Amino acid sequence: MSKKQNLFQTYKSAESEFKQLEPCTDHPVYLARYGMINSFQNIDGTNKTKLPAWEDSTPQVFGILVSTQGKGSIVVRWNGCGYEKYEDLTKAQADSGKFEKAGDYAITSVNGHMVRKENKANTESCKNILDQLFGAMQLPLESGIDSLDEVVEDQRPFLITVTKSDYEGKPQFRASRYKKPTSKKVEADAQGEPETWNE
Repeated sequence: MSKKQNLFQTYKSAESEFKQLEPCTDHPVYLARYGMINSFQNIDGTNKTKLPAWEDSTPQVFGILVSTQGKGSIVVRWNGCGYEKYEDLTKAQADSGKFEKAGDYAITSVNGHMVRKENKANTESCKNILDQLFGAMQLPLESGIDSLDEVVEDQRPFLITVTKSDYEGKPQFRASRYKKPTSKKVEADAQGEPETWNE
């Protein structure tokens, strides 16, 4: 298989390129635990039983974010590589016969293995999400993934927006838009708490 980029190996935080949007809900949370896995694994490191058509897993960091107000927790996976959606292929690429559609992705055969086509812009978006997260955690620029150890140890609070959408016919909660707390003491009256959070 081709060697893919894994931004976690060399990641150093930088200024986030995200524009701050007015969040629907700000939930004060802290990072209780994190770890390095891939998209073919559960967060305990065991292999998933149901795998996709492609053979290349996505490098990931998982995080368990816990409400500072005792309202629940949510598991988040941050991707270390981005891929091309089939619908985003150029007409020439789609007509070339080199790509098939699997899920939303364009996959192709490399050395006899079906793999996704990497997309540099989408990998850069993965990095921007990490930059926003590290900024919200108030980690200095140039911090690496191992800096999350001190965030876990400090139970350092930050804010997330929680959104709810359908995934494979089931409701799924997602964390997005990471922000620094508005004050040293995180506000205790976060609005719009979801009915349940992912365990």
